[in-house]
Amino acid sequence: MIKESTLFNSNRLGIELYFKLELGSDPEEIFEIPEELVEDIEQIQHDGGKIAKFYKALLYEFGENEFSHLTNAKIHFLWKAKGGKSGGKLILGKCKRPTGELKFYADADYCIVFSADHCFAHNLKNWQILALLYHEMKHTGLDKNGNFTTKGHDFEGFENELKYFGAWKSDAERIVRAAQELPLLEGV
Repeated sequence: MIKESTLFNSNRLGIELYFKLELGSDPEEIFEIPEELVEDIEQIQHDGGKIAKFYKALLYEFGENEFSHLTNAKIHFLWKAKGGKSGGKLILGKCKRPTGELKFYADADYCIVFSADHCFAHNLKNWQILALLYHEMKHTGLDKNGNFTTKGHDFEGFENELKYFGAWKSDAERIVRAAQELPLLEGV
């Protein structure tokens, strides 16, 4: 179980990064979801405004080390009215490679789709949408031939798995090590 102080610390890190990127708005302000999306179950809408600004800031900050493959990539940012679930968990966003019919209509290397209903229902703040965008960008990559592809998560596992067995495989070990490197809050 994650302790409250750890959550607070993580929030602080996200807010500090938001300020560092000089995005101009209050990181704690609730992200403004297009209202018509929240009321319509089928609608999909482009977002070229705030999300695109967040993307450019993340690409500038992390591009050389993490996202150099995205420098010339064409990405569409979309809001989908209903996000659905996967494995019983809400889908807040999804990074997709356009294939088939989608490729015909979307002249893009990637489509990053945000779930309006879930983001709205959970009152996601600006810094949380920034974190969600970063997460979806981490799903992008290149295959061995230099073609765009999507990647899975660094760690696939469960909280109790770590609790009962520890970091028993390499991906779990990397995640535990990264969590241990988080700065501690003074006076907590």
